[in-house]
Amino acid sequence: MTPKRKKRLLIGIPLLVVTLLLARLAIHEADAWIAADPAHFPPLLQVRREASQIASKSVPEAKIGFVGVPNETRVILSDDYTYTWINDAQGFPNRAALDRADVIFLGDSLLVGYGVGIDKGFVQLVDDMLPHATVLNLGNPGAGPERQLRTYEQYGIRTGAKLIVAGIYLASDFENDRHFRAWVADPLGMDYDPYRLSYDERHDTRSGFNLSKRLERHQAYSWLQSVVEPWFGIPHVFKMPNGQELLFDRAKVRFALTEYHGDETEVRSLVDAVDRLQTLAHQNGAAVAVLLIPSKEEVFAAPANAHGAASAVGMQLNEMGIPVLDLIPVLRARAREQAPYFKRDIHFNEFGSAVLAEAVANWVTSLPVRIE
Repeated sequence: MTPKRKKRLLIGIPLLVVTLLLARLAIHEADAWIAADPAHFPPLLQVRREASQIASKSVPEAKIGFVGVPNETRVILSDDYTYTWINDAQGFPNRAALDRADVIFLGDSLLVGYGVGIDKGFVQLVDDMLPHATVLNLGNPGAGPERQLRTYEQYGIRTGAKLIVAGIYLASDFENDRHFRAWVADPLGMDYDPYRLSYDERHDTRSGFNLSKRLERHQAYSWLQSVVEPWFGIPHVFKMPNGQELLFDRAKVRFALTEYHGDETEVRSLVDAVDRLQTLAHQNGAAVAVLLIPSKEEVFAAPANAHGAASAVGMQLNEMGIPVLDLIPVLRARAREQAPYFKRDIHFNEFGSAVLAEAVANWVTSLPVRIE
């Protein structure tokens, strides 16, 4: 080694060490500044904080994984809202469990009325708009079509309902079904709720020394993402015409921007689950219709001509003769008035629930099914 090169190493190595130490100190201080005040949180962390504040309680159930706590009434406070959560005697979002019903709604937390309560949730509003029909809400957080099928079998058949509306939230339901199928095949001795919530962590194949895995531990990294990613077409914030802001989940933005052709494994599996639901419903004298409920990212982050999951799934269900209502066009049109979603939360606010209820009630009454 030449003296000149040795000199460079003697200067460069300490300089590199000092630079790394300063960088680590800067990240630590940035993390501390962000953690000190929720107003400093980047959009991604605000969305995660909101989700952690509204985590629902559950009771294990052998067939469908879990239900809500029966007869539970509690107040939920979050950064976006305060409201009263109510479950019926079976653990579903109704004021009272029903022995009979004309219409059953199946689905995940988008049916539960987060933020607005069950009386202003869109399912109850649909019930109010159908005065000669009785509506039962069997919404259950994290329930994709696989769990919806079992929910109908366990709680719905006995009601004699003539119409089963499967509410599908594609931004989560591909994953929800994957988790549930894995649990049914091998529950690992776990109840389903902790099983699904720990699924991604248990299947993270990245090593402990993976750079992105290490960076994700720092709040400053999320802040940097919120600054840089919008330059590359991944928005973190959307401003409505009236100035209201919606914060996006970056994973759901990527999902909204993904093109689907209908031959993907997750699409085929989901459509198959709906087909099995339809078969079971027909055996019990009921018809099935599908409500495609979009995430805010699908409505506002994707272009109007995008061929996303809703297009692919809707096309296949229509070919099977299953009526489908895709709510993306409805929400885009009405969003000119105001935001239909909460700022951070993934669920619909009062305006959004009212918009959905009007569209869904009109759609239900147009179906060739006698429900009165």
